Amino acid sequence: MKTFRSIAIALVMLGLASTSASARPLVEKPIYNEETKSYFELVNITRYNNGAGVPWGKARLLAERRSFGGVRGRLAIIPSATTDMFIRLNLQPGGHTWFGLYYDCGSKTLNWITGEKLTSNSYTNWRDPWYRGQRGMFCRVGSNIMPVYIAFSDPDRAWAIQLPAKYWGYYLVEYPTGKRFPNENELTSTTEPISDLLIHRE
Repeated sequence: MKTFRSIAIALVMLGLASTSASARPLVEKPIYNEETKSYFELVNITRYNNGAGVPWGKARLLAERRSFGGVRGRLAIIPSATTDMFIRLNLQPGGHTWFGLYYDCGSKTLNWITGEKLTSNSYTNWRDPWYRGQRGMFCRVGSNIMPVYIAFSDPDRAWAIQLPAKYWGYYLVEYPTGKRFPNENELTSTTEPISDLLIHRE
């Protein structure tokens, strides 16, 4: 699989090599990515959930309740090193972050929420080992899905798999608009009611 070794190329392409690592996360402000022709937005759910995070399944539902410019959101797809660096350098999540990738224990495949499967040619940025110490529990927890997150609170800041009941405070939303809105500065993201998703723990 392609790895994050192309990070230097991505930095040059984005012109963001001098971005400060100490900058605060950019929360709830969609930013357009020319490569994917979509907007990416970072959400800190702890602001609405009494300081608690959410498991991947709820993050997925929460993302789908958001919209921007009339386009419904989804957990983000990260197809390349360039897009990965775009997210890291522009949004700068302040903690572990859910996005739209998961392992299907039944088919033994890694899949994006769009239904597309990862292949040997797909971009990835796995830590080693990619299952983050879950060898003894992997796919043995009564769930058919093992979600993937970006380990922004760890030094490697790589992708890793996690148990489905784990709670993280951030998730990445993507709005597949297909174009840049000329009036983007006049738009704000909106959400349908979410209290029903935050009441019960899984």
